[in-house]
Amino acid sequence: MVGQLKGGTSHDVNQQSDTHNKVLQWQVGYGIVSFGTKDLPWVVAYIKNQRQHHAKNTAVDRLERITQFDD
Repeated sequence: MVGQLKGGTSHDVNQQSDTHNKVLQWQVGYGIVSFGTKDLPWVVAYIKNQRQHHAKNTAVDRLERITQFDD
């Protein structure tokens, strides 16, 4: 389900682009992190400023880490 959501989202966004370039590309893989409702304002603010966190090297590991698991 997550893979279909990622694929559909990037397809729709890229189709709407006037530049014919890939505007949205997802990383390989995905993860799930859950938070309580009291954390919602912090999580939304983090996502809105994610580019700045990456540029300033202030990314929060819990939200950014990708771990490979062997099946």
